[in-house]
Amino acid sequence: MLSEDVIKSILENLGKMEGVKGVVITTTEGIPVHSTFPPDVTEKISAFAASLLGKAKEMIKEVGGAKVTFITLDTSEGELLISSEQEYVIAILR
Repeated sequence: MLSEDVIKSILENLGKMEGVKGVVITTTEGIPVHSTFPPDVTEKISAFAASLLGKAKEMIKEVGGAKVTFITLDTSEGELLISSEQEYVIAILR
């Protein structure tokens, strides 16, 4: 389990990156741990990121691929970056 200081440090460092609109740290089950977004947005992003990561892992497993560690979604309004480490998922909007 990440300490509160580590979580704050991660959010602070990611928030300093150019173009970052917000960051959500969630469990792999989609339960929000910490976020720079309002609660309603945090819940939506947490659930979406965990679900998308789960589906990507299923797809890669089906085709005999390796471990999924990073997903990038490009949209007309920016990017959603999703990274998975152990029991946590980090979603960055930029």
